[in-house]
Amino acid sequence: MNTNRAKIRTGDPLISGFSLVELLVVIGIIAILLAILLPVLSSARHASRRTACLAALGQWSATFQIYLNDNHGRQPPRGDVHNISPTNGSPLMWFEVLRNSRELPRRLFCLEATDDCNGIPLSPYNAWGPEAFWKPGGGVRGPFYGSYGFNAWLYADPDSALPGAIRLPSKDSSNIPLIFDCARVEVYTFDTDAPLRFKSGATGSSGWLQLVALERHRGAPNVSFVDGHAETVPLPNLWKLKWSQTFQPQEVKIRN
Repeated sequence: MNTNRAKIRTGDPLISGFSLVELLVVIGIIAILLAILLPVLSSARHASRRTACLAALGQWSATFQIYLNDNHGRQPPRGDVHNISPTNGSPLMWFEVLRNSRELPRRLFCLEATDDCNGIPLSPYNAWGPEAFWKPGGGVRGPFYGSYGFNAWLYADPDSALPGAIRLPSKDSSNIPLIFDCARVEVYTFDTDAPLRFKSGATGSSGWLQLVALERHRGAPNVSFVDGHAETVPLPNLWKLKWSQTFQPQEVKIRN
């Protein structure tokens, strides 16, 4: 017993602690590992949200196909946009029309649209809303919030009278945007829209496509198409899509 006590008093190597230098080395290694892992984890989180967004858009696209099948190929109506009043009501929005389908996607938000929206979106990560619409006979529908927009050239009457209105089926269905990341509930895009990244505020002379040119998924929005598929589209390639019957796809260079 005396021998064991002597070993303890003199610092037996078997029970001695770490030195300061060893602790600093361990802490340094942990810090390096964290510096390596955190960007990887962040990238994985963004990739997961992008995948979830694509899945949600794919569901909306499938619901659009179901709507067409249930209505003998007739496209969703926009209603009489020139006769809006508390008495007559407001036209149903695309998500209201499609929610009457047999399949009901409930998600209007991309998981990357995490910033609060109090009116006009201020960043690619804002949602749109609140949006409210008149009910026939009075009262309002809403408020609604979301971060996806609809290609308004796909509405039926009365917008089908416009030169750019798309009539389905179309041989270009794999290149016709349907529902997508957007800073507005719906857009009428033109090939004259300036190739600009999204800036806060409503569309003006720069055009509607700016509201889709969001860097929400690290440089590109997600887009679903009439044929049912969805993909992440780099900003310049938005101008290569067939947005309307008269839209001329083109090569552009995105400006700030």
